[in-house]
Amino acid sequence: MASPSDGRQPPTAQQAAAVYAEAAKGPGAPSASPGAEEKQVSFKFLLPNQKCDAQGKRPGEPGYDKTTIRVKLAPGERFTPGQEQYWEIKKHHADCVICFKMGKFYELFEEDALLGHRELDLAFMGKGAPHAGFPEAALPKYAQKLVELGYKVGVVEQMETPDQLKERNAQKARGVKKEQAVRRELCSIITKGTAFHRDEKSTYLLAVDEDIASRTLGVAFVDAATGHFHLGQVVDDEQHGCLRTLLAQLRPDEIVINEQSLSRDAYTLLRRAVPDGLFNPLPRTAFWADKAACTKALEAGKYFDKDTIGAAAGAAAAADNDEEEEEAEVTGPEARWPRALRQAADRTPCLALSAFGGCATYLKRLLLDRQLLSMGHVSPWVPTDADADAIGAGARHKGGSASLVLDAKALENLEVFENSSDRTATGTLFSIIDKCSSSFGRRALRAWLCAPPRRVEDILERQQAVGALLESAELRAKLAKTLKKLPDLERLLARVHAFSVTQTSNDATHYTDINRARLAELIKTLEGFEALHAGIEAAAAQHVNEALREGAPRLAQTITMGDGFPDLRELLRHFREAFDWAKAKAEGRVIPSKGADDDYDAAKEALEEVEGEIGGILRQWQKHFGDKSIELWSAAGSPTEPFQLAVPETTLAKHGTPAGFMQMSSKKGTLRFWTPELKAAVTRFLSAKDALDATLATSARRLYARFSSHFAHWHRAVHAAAELDCLLSLSAVSGQPGMTRPVFVDDAPRPFLRIDQGVNICVRAALDGANCVPNDIRIGAAAEAGDAAHAGASPLMLLVTGPNMGGKSTLLRQACLTVLLAHLGCHVPAAACILTPVDRIFTRVGANDAIMAGLSTFRVELEETATILRHATEHSLVILDELGRGTATFDGMAIAHATLSHLITHVRCRSLFATHYHALTREFEAPNARVALYHMACAVDEASRAVTFLYSFAPGACHRSHGVNVARLAGLPEAVLELAASKSAELEELLDERYAVQLARRVLAAAADAGEGGTAGAFEVLLQLWHEVKAAARS
Repeated sequence: MASPSDGRQPPTAQQAAAVYAEAAKGPGAPSASPGAEEKQVSFKFLLPNQKCDAQGKRPGEPGYDKTTIRVKLAPGERFTPGQEQYWEIKKHHADCVICFKMGKFYELFEEDALLGHRELDLAFMGKGAPHAGFPEAALPKYAQKLVELGYKVGVVEQMETPDQLKERNAQKARGVKKEQAVRRELCSIITKGTAFHRDEKSTYLLAVDEDIASRTLGVAFVDAATGHFHLGQVVDDEQHGCLRTLLAQLRPDEIVINEQSLSRDAYTLLRRAVPDGLFNPLPRTAFWADKAACTKALEAGKYFDKDTIGAAAGAAAAADNDEEEEEAEVTGPEARWPRALRQAADRTPCLALSAFGGCATYLKRLLLDRQLLSMGHVSPWVPTDADADAIGAGARHKGGSASLVLDAKALENLEVFENSSDRTATGTLFSIIDKCSSSFGRRALRAWLCAPPRRVEDILERQQAVGALLESAELRAKLAKTLKKLPDLERLLARVHAFSVTQTSNDATHYTDINRARLAELIKTLEGFEALHAGIEAAAAQHVNEALREGAPRLAQTITMGDGFPDLRELLRHFREAFDWAKAKAEGRVIPSKGADDDYDAAKEALEEVEGEIGGILRQWQKHFGDKSIELWSAAGSPTEPFQLAVPETTLAKHGTPAGFMQMSSKKGTLRFWTPELKAAVTRFLSAKDALDATLATSARRLYARFSSHFAHWHRAVHAAAELDCLLSLSAVSGQPGMTRPVFVDDAPRPFLRIDQGVNICVRAALDGANCVPNDIRIGAAAEAGDAAHAGASPLMLLVTGPNMGGKSTLLRQACLTVLLAHLGCHVPAAACILTPVDRIFTRVGANDAIMAGLSTFRVELEETATILRHATEHSLVILDELGRGTATFDGMAIAHATLSHLITHVRCRSLFATHYHALTREFEAPNARVALYHMACAVDEASRAVTFLYSFAPGACHRSHGVNVARLAGLPEAVLELAASKSAELEELLDERYAVQLARRVLAAAADAGEGGTAGAFEVLLQLWHEVKAAARS
């Protein structure tokens, strides 16, 4: 991903290594960075010939650990107190850019400073060793830039002020060494896979383990911005199809692997998925081997201990349990685990649990384990392209087996999320149907598109909801208006929860008001939920009625309070009454309302009691002296000596100074005193005030914890809102001109697909609806659209020919995209569409990615074709585009023929097979029930040899590809074109002669067979050959 500030591409592994290598060069080494050549390393252990990891291994040696560095001072070298703190942290986090807090600045040293100079344009500070820095307020900007470039950023904070250091040293006993530097701690490590402040797309950290012998794959992944974990395992195929699909769906930003267990192919796939700095091999010990290891780690971390973190984990786990069938009673520590984690722990082998352990171990290194795991937001991962028996009992969650499968190749070839030209979302299916108003809705829509429902009843629920929204413009407008005003509530939930559990960063000393910003986010979250709740409540009150409940039950349920949408009124009222939101935003602190915080109320009551006592002392002496001008005085700069009794000197002259009065200060005409009684009261006041301040300092954190304890309710509300946003998006697309609601038939005698006057939705969007030629596609559906009983009367295989650039690939993709939209619950761009459900879409188009990996086009074609032939069922939809083009003509045609034959005789699924092997069509020229010939029509001007593409899908075969015409459009010289046309004619004549000889041999053999026995089969062969002869004569 490009840097957000300057558009540069992230560094390759070699470039990133070069930056660090340059920093480690000796004095005077050449450098491309201005001023860097003048810099010298401060310590000899940084020199190239001495640099090694904590175990003494040098870079490039087997087992070298890039995360550590051996810190060993040479004779005569020494650290300052600050340097000692720095290197104590850096030696365990050598792969991080350490931002070291010094006063109001974050500073970078040595190789990190050189990197900051190069990547962030930071100026060097002073001479000698590399040293750079930036102000505290600039941390988010610079950290984000480094993270986007693929670096890890460690943030070291000051945990006390210089005054607090002095106070700490003053309390030490005589002879105990005094500290020379303020206490500092590593408070956070930011990486691309765990960054909170990135764009609205999901950011995934993926952990993988594998048992090579059984080909069992264990995976765990987390979106750190929302705290949502998934884990699962599957028996993958030889091509690692499930892993490829997962990578295509997630596009992970960072990967963790078990460095001792992965097969070479799995390692290569994962290694290619992310840059070098974001690929993290961990030792086997980092992965939880079994349930005992899991229990030990979870208990040590207290991640799901309600007594220490509140009810967030338990509430989320309970919410998971509500969605599934009851399980046997669980006791002990496991009772607090999320259900998905318990199920994973009971699997054999427990690869999912192992991967989850690797993920947790890595998060612990990043200091994120507690704030993410304690949310308890763990769900099962069910691979969409896995066989049911490969997944195993207990792994498949509700709806998993009912998804239309889109594997990695289908997502790529159909350009669902990424186009093939510049690898962006421009022109993709997702970009076209994404009309969402919220960030969390957009992420949900992406998840919907990865796994559309297959069951007709699930699709019908969505269609009904979309239809109801289309019928009520007022309801659509109200819901959209509500959602557009919302912040990213899903991510804010995770952030507020983090504030309640990250004690270290909360205690850090900041010179900018970090707590004010955090409090603002809590209030923003609460205001967002108030707006969401009010908007849904108003919409439900006006639009949920019996007609909606019957016509669109899913929509009605989703916007009904206490049903699909949680009733948050009491929760929101509690937080609204707990403190003054406007005052808290203005002052940057929470002053709890009375009754909202027992600890604060008790501390405040104790302080007020002492204040009342001090007021009584004042009144006592006013009465004693008979002078109501006597008052209590407190110095603004002396908070330790408040409430001095200010008595006019004239009053003292008249009545005298009472015994026990201790003079504290004076001003002209007035003396100030403490009495023994007043001094004791002041001591109690200061103690009570400290207690109140301490309570107030933690009140915000307690408020965050109370908020997080209701995580399940907040999450349900966000989930419902996201679903509404997705339905609104589908309704916006469905309401466009030329869209129709598809009809699914679940009880047809065999699968079929019928599309009348359909267009490719991506092409339509690119052309803005102009010049789109609609076409009919009928696979296994010759009857009228309403006659489902006879819908299987035509062939299930369409063999498609036509000129280059004539639109064959577009039409093949059109069929798939139409089916995908139909399963999603959306209307489709056609006059009519009727079909039986599809279990999986297979696409064999192109081989660019594998070619880049060093595999031949033909090898890739065969592997992908093998996957189709192995996994396709009669309910699948298969498109094959120019199979066999990667090898010699006859070999390619032979494989294409064999594949075609297997699909029509064994699989018998709906298929479109585009080819330029015209000999394939000759076998099926005769009318038959297995294959129908179609072509993309064109008009040829024989005089000018110009070809006009008509883009219409017509019956029959096209025996010319008109490749020379495409060459003319590409600008090849006319002489080359003339020679190409001549050679093309010669080759066609040669092939026709060979075909005639072959045909004659088949006729003679069939005739001899008929003459001997007169079998019906032989006569059928003769009849078919007669049709072929006639077709050959016509051509």
